[in-house]
Amino acid sequence: MDKALFTLILLYANVFVISASNTLVLPFLPVYLKQDLGAESSDLALYTTLCYSITFVVNIFISPVWGHFADKFGRKKMLIRVSFILFLSYLCAYLATSPLILCIARAVQGFACGMMPAIMAFTSSLSTDHKKTQLRIGYVQSINLLGTIIGPAVGGVMAEFFGVRESYLCIFILIAVVCLINILLLKEPPVHEHQNSISEILPLSEILKDPIIVSLCCCIVVNSAVIMMVVPMLADYVDSMTTFNEPLALSGIIFSLSGIAGVLAAPLWSRFGSEKGFLKVLMLSTLGAAVAYMLQYQMSSILMFSIMQFVFGLCICATIPAANSITAKHINHQNQTKAFSVLYSASQCGNILGPVFSAVIIMLIGERAVFALASALLFTIFSYLFMVNRIRQNDKKAS
Repeated sequence: MDKALFTLILLYANVFVISASNTLVLPFLPVYLKQDLGAESSDLALYTTLCYSITFVVNIFISPVWGHFADKFGRKKMLIRVSFILFLSYLCAYLATSPLILCIARAVQGFACGMMPAIMAFTSSLSTDHKKTQLRIGYVQSINLLGTIIGPAVGGVMAEFFGVRESYLCIFILIAVVCLINILLLKEPPVHEHQNSISEILPLSEILKDPIIVSLCCCIVVNSAVIMMVVPMLADYVDSMTTFNEPLALSGIIFSLSGIAGVLAAPLWSRFGSEKGFLKVLMLSTLGAAVAYMLQYQMSSILMFSIMQFVFGLCICATIPAANSITAKHINHQNQTKAFSVLYSASQCGNILGPVFSAVIIMLIGERAVFALASALLFTIFSYLFMVNRIRQNDKKAS
């Protein structure tokens, strides 16, 4: 088997296993806190929120730092570090005897960030053909979404038959196997002639000042935020449109439609972007997502609402692969991991801000206004991208 193909298969396996493990027991944290760790009902909401958010908060600050070290010392070491720290965090979660220890385990998991940036940089380093790299990045995103969707389903079955604590036991054994495979079989990506100079390594501050990276980060923050804005109010919103007895189950299914759509559409967007340009992908996907959310604002049919959620997923899934593809072409190989890490931190920041914006809007105006605000934010990003595209076109004509 071709070495590059074998490495790709290992990378795809890493993406699937780690993304699935991240969501395997996430929906069942309140159950674990209450039944296994003895959290009081009055403190359950506080501990649940802390366990959810602390991983994202640590991710935001530590991801660019790890990205810098990965560019300096190697991407293979980055992946081994991620899988090893994940192993430790799941082991701590399995052995936890109190809610506080589980929160600490979730914080340790935050230090395991960097898997996706490292794999993006790894994938980009395997070929100098930008079109091939862009397609592979699209596949990475699809596999990541697939693992994220499958994780809760598998976790639900495991929790039902074995218990949440035993699910953690299975996860850390699986991650230990992944870590061992990475150590034994994964090879550091080749160093091409044009990227072998240590002088090409830029400090993180230079990456953060890059106007293209800053623009991409703004797009990702908004897109991640609008996805998460719907989560806190989705069950109540679905309940208001249907007489179904299990609104939580139905809202979970509806929310997963956007993820399923992303799995299907991400490679297609990558193909389109490699032919027409990824700036156009960002424009079209942002506009489509804005229109889908605006239509959901006035939706009264649960069927049409579900269809629009699927359409939203078809559009919004293009943002991160497009941003990563633009970054892969714009930033040299020696600095790509830290650049991808900055984008990853922007995504985590959006994940935190989304529910906060949603809570404020629901409290001040109402649930339906969440869709209107999300649509307005997306239209703002589209307007900015449209202006950038026009400036680029005028510059080309002038030259």
